[in-house]
This record gives sequence, C-alpha cells and structure tokens, in this order.
Amino acid sequence: MNIDNRYTSLDILQKSENSSDYINDILSNYFCENKIDLRDKKFINNIVYGSIRMRGRYDKILSDLYNGNY
Repeated sequence: MNIDNRYTSLDILQKSENSSDYINDILSNYFCENKIDLRDKKFINNIVYGSIRMRGRYDKILSDLYNGNY
C-alpha cells in the first residue's frame, strides 16, 4: 500500500461531504474513471467505509479533547 491510496481515500471522503450522492456511487465512479488494482480498491474501501462507520466515535473523541470551533 502506498501513501497515494490514503490521499485518494481522503479525497473521496471530502467529495462525499460536499455531495448529496451516496458514498458507494462516489467510490464506484472513482474506480471506473481510474485504473486501480483490486488490492488498492479494497484498501481504499476499508479506509472510506471504516471512517464513515466510526465518524460518531471520532467526533466524540475530538469534542472531548478540543473545545473550540473546527
């Protein structure tokens, strides 16, 4: 796995925040437009779906650590 996959995952997550499309549609479109190995697709999927699944917990942890505007 290379660092580009992590940046790709971040880019997809940012697109999902600014879009009303479903995340699986955004991922599918990205994978159709770009030639990516199956292994890298799985890695990106795990990061994206894991981040979305754990978002509530991440927000709670951050709110406990930081009391300002973000």
